[in-house]
Parts: sequence; structure tokens; C-alpha cells
Amino acid sequence: MDSSASPVVHRISPRLIAAVFAIIFLVLAAAYWLFLRPDYAPAFTGLRPADASAVVAELKEKGIPHRLQDGGTTVLTFGFPRAANAPGGLATTPRDLIAWARFHLGDGGAVLSADSARRMREPTVHAPGWSQGDAVGIGWLLSEAGGLRVVGHGGATAGQLSLFKTVPERGFALVSCTNCSPVGAAFNERLMRWAWETVLETAIPEPETAARSVEEVEPFCGQYETVANVITVAPAGDGVSLEVIDRPELLAELGISPEPEPPIQFVFRTGEGDRIVCLTPPYRGSTGFFVRDGGGAVTALNAFGRHTIRTST
Repeated sequence: MDSSASPVVHRISPRLIAAVFAIIFLVLAAAYWLFLRPDYAPAFTGLRPADASAVVAELKEKGIPHRLQDGGTTVLTFGFPRAANAPGGLATTPRDLIAWARFHLGDGGAVLSADSARRMREPTVHAPGWSQGDAVGIGWLLSEAGGLRVVGHGGATAGQLSLFKTVPERGFALVSCTNCSPVGAAFNERLMRWAWETVLETAIPEPETAARSVEEVEPFCGQYETVANVITVAPAGDGVSLEVIDRPELLAELGISPEPEPPIQFVFRTGEGDRIVCLTPPYRGSTGFFVRDGGGAVTALNAFGRHTIRTST
């Protein structure tokens, strides 16, 4: 072999490099357009000019993205990314939800057998103390209220809070859709209590709680974080307070600028370890719990349906 032969060097054409980057750019642009570009939905329709002007002025003041249609009589807002369509991306009404409840409480027609509907309401995972329910079925959140087994699955998004509860043994369903957060949570809680007492003739009892001193709650205090928000736990009254701060990048992605909420007070439940419950509006009835490691140290908080990791004391 001739060792004096010069090595062959293959040079990549600058045009090829430019073409590759152009293709990558086009792919990313297409992905943004298809999945991440905000979709606007009607928030108000059929407005009079004066009302439309007032709505637009408030949206501008709060920095909420919006568009106008139909000569300015329709205001579109809530620019959610199209990626949010994964869980459905559909709008609904109380009438639709009642029809959905009737379908599941009935025989399911030719679509779903009564046995399959029943099995969907059975626990697949138990989650005692979770704010959304004490267990999860197939698509359902399972809980107990006033001695009755409750099957439901409400939802929430920016400014919107819904309630969807069924009591299969009674053939009962309750639906509520609100557009005011966090007051909507208090309204839904009051409505549920009224329905239980008036229609189902059973009261939802107040949870048993126990006051804890500042020294007793100190091990739980600190900062807990998720990708969406930061929760600061501090001593307050007979328990703790939770101050929830949404991350700016999340709010920018959603295109909203909500007013900050004051810390929310929770107390500890009696005889149930580190479980907590809120007793005051607008989050009255919301539950959660703290998580400990094998050595007994508090490592996480589960509140408002989310698991948050402790990052500081």
C-alpha cells in the first residue's frame, strides 16, 4: 500500500447545508402552524357596539389576546395552543353533558354495554386524599359524598370551571358550567350541597379537622414546584396557607394575565395523617395531602389535583 497517498477529504456543499436548514425550518414552521398556533374561540357574540367596545377595552387593559369578527359584534379570545386539542378540543353545554350522563347511567344502547359502563366506574387506582377523588376509574374520578358513591369528571381551564357528578345508584346527575374563576368553584360547591340536601335528601357533612401549632406545621413549610407553578406553604391560622404563583412563561403561552390570588388557607384533617382541606370559599372543600419519604421527611405536596415536588424549606 502506498503510504504517501493523500487522504481523500469530502467537503459538504454549502448549498446542501442551506437546504437542510431550510427543510428543518419548514418542518418546525409547519409543526407550529398545525399544533401550537393559538386557536381563538368566540367569547361574546351579538354584541352591541357600545358593549363590544367595553369588552375590547377590558381585554386590552389585561393584555388578553383577542380578535373581532362579524363587524365587531363577535369577540374571540382564549388563544390556547392547538396542542391543547389532544384531550378533546371541543366545546360543550350543560345539555350535552346531561345527555352524556344519561348515556352512561342507562344501558349504553348499541355503543356501550351496561356491564362495560359499570366496569368503567370501578377503581383502577386508589388515590385517598386527592382533590379530584379518592380513586380513578376508566375515564371517571371516583369519590364519596354524604354516604353516596359519586362518579364524575369535571374540568377547568383559564377562567372556566365545570362540575360533572353522577350517583349511579340513584340515577342522578348534576352539571354546572361557570365562567368565573375562582368564584366558580365556590358556586359549584354550594350547588352540589344544595342538590344533595334537596334532591338526594342527604347532607354532606363537614370534614373533621384538628388545629396544629406553628411548630407542628413547620416541617411542611417551604416551596413546592411544578412546570406550571410554584406553591409556597407557610403557617396560617390553625394550619397552613398555600400561595400559588403561575410561571410567567406558562401565562405567556396561554396568552392570559390573571390577577394574583391571595394565599389559600388549609387545615389538617383529623386522624388522616398529612391530609389537608380548605374550609373557606372560594376553594371550600378542596383537599390535598403531603408526601413523606422513607425517613419521614416531607418531599412533596398534592394539591389542586397536581403533584408538586418540594424544592426548599
